[in-house]
Parts: sequence; structure tokens; C-alpha cells
Amino acid sequence: MHFERSSSSSISGNLIQNCTDKAIALLNLTDVTVENNTLVDSNWGIYSNDATPLAISNMKEDGIQLKIQPRLRSVAIQSTIVEILQFRYFTLPTSQSRTTHCWKAGRGYSAKTQLPLLNITDDGIRLLRSPFTSIIDNAINNCGVVAIYLQDSSHHVTVNDNTLVDSKWVVWSNNSTFLAISNNSIWNASFDGIGLVNAASSSVSGNSINNCNGSAISLLDSSYDVSIEDNTLDNSEWGIE
Repeated sequence: MHFERSSSSSISGNLIQNCTDKAIALLNLTDVTVENNTLVDSNWGIYSNDATPLAISNMKEDGIQLKIQPRLRSVAIQSTIVEILQFRYFTLPTSQSRTTHCWKAGRGYSAKTQLPLLNITDDGIRLLRSPFTSIIDNAINNCGVVAIYLQDSSHHVTVNDNTLVDSKWVVWSNNSTFLAISNNSIWNASFDGIGLVNAASSSVSGNSINNCNGSAISLLDSSYDVSIEDNTLDNSEWGIE
């Protein structure tokens, strides 16, 4: 599907398979809703140019490829996932699971999608300079680097009620502020569970963090005004560093 210079559009309830390029391409659009689609075995799931994007799991390369510019406004992309992944635990072969940066998000996106992201060779969800964003109710497993990466001035970001398993680092923030990381279930990090680098005015609360080979929670490089409370930390190399 290719949409260009359209407005007030809805893309929902479609089954799209085996695209050699993009399953859904959105270019220079306004007021667009993408929801409840099933996308399987495409080179890209959703491609958006001038958009606030979302994530698709288990595409051959990028789940979402985007260019963040101001012209695409009021975009809602929700519950777009391969249904069999969520309910039958189907995974693509390793050669078809090479997703890189499965989600690179723009300003003001709320991801309350309950999406499973599986077998990601790089980052599961990456926010780059993406303020006022929520990451809620996702299941992210087996990322080669970071399950959720908040990078470079991604401020006022909420990360809660996610299940994050078997990644090198689980939630990692670099130069981000006003973060609320709460009520996440974190298991089996090769290194740290939650790591905040140069963070400020943030909270880490109510998380269950288990079996980290590094620290369950680490504060690094002049992080300040960070509250850590009501977390359950079990069987990690260090608790709070």
C-alpha cells in the first residue's frame, strides 16, 4: 500500500504478505490511523516519511523505517502486528529475523500496542530525540543490544508495564530527562537491567528486575535527581550501582 499527500485516512484490518519492499508506505500525510493490520514477511513493515512512526516486529530488515520531519501530523498507529506471533508464538527463521532498530520514533507517540518483538539483532525500540512518548504493554525478547533505548534528549518518556526478556541491556537511557520507568518485568539481561547515563528528573519505581549479569539498576555519568523506589531486585550481580 502506498499513500502520498493524503489526509484523514484510515488503514485497518488488512493482511499484507511477502512484499519485496514496503508493506505500507506513508508519505506527506496528515491525520492518518493505521491499526489492526497483519503484516508478514516484508522487507519493511511500515515506512513513513515526514511522520511520527511505530514498530513492527520480525521484518527482514527494518520493522519501521522513517524520516522525522514536521509535515505529517496526528498519526496513530496501533496494534499492527502479525497475529500469529502474539497468540501462537510463531517466529520466523533466524535468517528472516534481522530487524535493526525495530522502532525509531518521533515526537509525541504513544505505543500501547501489546506487541511482541522477537529475535531482534539490534535494538528493540529506539527513541532518538523523541519527547512526550509512551511505551506501554509491549513484550520484547532476545534483542542483540538494547530492548528499549532512549537516546539524546528524549524527555518526558513513560516506559511501563512492559515484559522485557533476554537482551544484553534492557532499558538504557543516554542524555534523557523526565523519564518514568515503572512496573516493568525485566529478566535475564547479559549486562544491566536499567541503565541511566547522564539522566535527570526521573523515576524508577515498581519494577521487577531479575537475573542480570551486571547491575539491576545503574546510574552513570552525573545522573541526578533520580528517585528509585519500590523495585524488586533479585539474583543480579549488583542491585543498584
